[in-house]
Amino acid sequence: MAGTAAEIAVKLARGEEFERTLETTSNGELLVPSVLEDGVVVTRDNLKLTVVSEGYQKEEDIFK
Repeated sequence: MAGTAAEIAVKLARGEEFERTLETTSNGELLVPSVLEDGVVVTRDNLKLTVVSEGYQKEEDIFK
């Protein structure tokens, strides 16, 4: 998710178009352009396939 946010921010700062389709989400007062991502639930069973393999944490630091 952070990668997508950074990609969009850089392109907007450069005045470039980006390929994602914006949806709108209400904040209670107005419709805000949004990019909605599918989240991933991290569990004990998929910890190595998510957090470790993506480089967020080292396996030896998690399983001390």
